[in-house]
Amino acid sequence: MFCPSSGDADSAGDASSNCTGLATSAVCTDAQGPFWRSSRARQAASDRAANSASSSATSASRFSKRFRPSVLRVKLRHLAAWNARRRAHAARYREALAEAPLRRPVERPDAHHVYHQFVVQSPRRDAVRDHLARAGVARLVHYQLTLQEVDALRERVVFRDAPERAAEAARTILSLPIYPELPVAHQQQVIEAVLAFH
Repeated sequence: MFCPSSGDADSAGDASSNCTGLATSAVCTDAQGPFWRSSRARQAASDRAANSASSSATSASRFSKRFRPSVLRVKLRHLAAWNARRRAHAARYREALAEAPLRRPVERPDAHHVYHQFVVQSPRRDAVRDHLARAGVARLVHYQLTLQEVDALRERVVFRDAPERAAEAARTILSLPIYPELPVAHQQQVIEAVLAFH
């Protein structure tokens, strides 16, 4: 009962239990919707989904109402340290990739960024992504389509002007691995693979 991308308990996405009753009743009815699929298939879906944590069966929901606060209490104790590690990883990326022809996140002096993602932009994004894949580096394109390109949203999203910046981002963004437990040696492999491409 967590979403693998958010690590949040009770966000649907996946479930694990050694209790047969709970395991058989914890069915996510919207798991086939566009927001639960991975990669391009997630966004290209033609059916709409509720995308809500309340879609699990009743017994799972009752369980999660007691379980979720407990998980959050434990996780909150570590949040500041996790965010500090993410910030350190982001600083390492920014410094090491300063000469690479990539647009990197800019940290504003009046904001405290926590870097849930470290997204770079390259006009050669697909080639960079393929190069990283061959090097065995995890990478992700979070949003390959703009909202008006998603079939399930096409009739619901109306723009007065074409969203050119969103279209550019959809063509150029690439997320590099960043999470609190990212080993420095693994991050160095990512950095070396990016630099080897350029």
